[in-house]
Amino acid sequence: MRRLIPRSLAHRNLIIKVVAALTVLCLIPPVAKAQLVPVLEPPPFNTNTHEVTTLFFLDLSHGWVVVEDHDRQQFRLFRTDDGGIRWKRWQIPSGVFRVFFVDPQLGWALKLVQGKAPDDQAFHLLRTDDGGKSWKDTSSKPIIDSRAAWHGSAREFAFVDSRRGWVIGAGPPVNSQLVALILQASDGGRSVHRVVDIPKSLWACSGIFASRQAGVWVYGEGYVIHSNDFGATWEPASELKPLVVGDPFLPRSILFRSSGRGWLSGTSMKAVIWGTEDFGKHWRKEMEMGDYLSFDNLSSWDDDHVCATMNSDLFCTANGGSTWQQKKDVLITSPGAGLITKLVILPSGRGWFLCQGGWLYQTDDAGRTWVALDLLDQRNPPN
Repeated sequence: MRRLIPRSLAHRNLIIKVVAALTVLCLIPPVAKAQLVPVLEPPPFNTNTHEVTTLFFLDLSHGWVVVEDHDRQQFRLFRTDDGGIRWKRWQIPSGVFRVFFVDPQLGWALKLVQGKAPDDQAFHLLRTDDGGKSWKDTSSKPIIDSRAAWHGSAREFAFVDSRRGWVIGAGPPVNSQLVALILQASDGGRSVHRVVDIPKSLWACSGIFASRQAGVWVYGEGYVIHSNDFGATWEPASELKPLVVGDPFLPRSILFRSSGRGWLSGTSMKAVIWGTEDFGKHWRKEMEMGDYLSFDNLSSWDDDHVCATMNSDLFCTANGGSTWQQKKDVLITSPGAGLITKLVILPSGRGWFLCQGGWLYQTDDAGRTWVALDLLDQRNPPN
C-alpha cells in the first residue's frame, strides 16, 4: 500500500508512522499453530526534510536517487555514472516517488498527484530517453485515478525492455482487505491493462522483480507468484507453496542473476533466505535463524556476493549463499531510526541503504561503517 503524501510535514509524519506500524504487523503472521503471535512495537522514526524516496542502481556504475526537498517544495533527481563517486543533479516533476531504468538512457517514473482529500489520488507513468534530464507522461491519462470507477494505488514497478513493464500495488478493498493489483504495459506505458487472472484472495502486492531471463516475480503477504511468459499467465512458485499453506511465508525481497542464481528473503516465523540456481524452478533453504525475525532487503553484484539486512545487522556471503557472515549492529539508522527499505552494495566497497522517513546512509568500507548522506546539502557534498 502506497503511503499518502499530505500537504503538511506534520500530517505526513503521522501517516508514515501509522504505515510503519502496519508494516511491522505484516511481518508477523497473525496466527501460527493456534497461538497468537506477540506484536512488536514498531521503531519510531522521523521524516527527513530532504526525503529520499528512491534508490535505484541499474548496474555497478549507473544509479539514481530521488529526493523530495520539503524545505523548498521541490523534487530532485541525482544520477551517478561512476558507482557513486560523483553525482549529477537535475530537477524532476513533483510527485515522483519511484524510478526504473533498463539502460543508462531509457527509464520510467511513477508520479503521485495528491488532491485535497487523502483518498483523492492519481498515479501517472513518466518516461525519459536521456537518462533522467527530461521527462514526459506516457499518456494523457493517469494509470490509476481514484475518481474513476475502478481505482487503487501503485507501489513498485519494473520493465524488461522498451515495451514491456508492470506496475504493482493495491486495488480497492474487498471485505476490508486490500487486494493485489498488477497493471501490465506492452507499448512502453502508453496504455496499461489490469491483470485479472490472478487469485482474488491475494493481498496487496509489495514487491516485484522482472528480467528477460527470470521472467516476472511478484510477491505480497503470504504469496509469491511468477510469469514465465511476461504476464500472459501467472502461477505460484510451486516449491514455496507449502509455506503459504502452513506458517505463512512473508517475502521481503527477491533478486536473480543472469546465470539463473537467485535469492528470496523474508520470514516464516523465523528469518529465512532461499536460494535457486535455475531461475526459481527449484529452491533450497540457505539460512534460517531467530524467532519473529525477518531477512529483508537483498543486494548482489555477482553470482557469489550477496548481502541481506536484518534490523541493524548485515549478513553477507562471498560463495553464493553456502556460508554467511554476520556484521552485528552496523546499520545504525540515527537520525531517522526507521525500518530499512533498500540496500545497494558494490564491489568497490561503496554502498547505501535507505530507511523509512527518507534517510540515506553510505559506506565506503563494504558495510563495516556507515554515515548519513544528504545529497542536497552543499556543505557536505557526496564524495
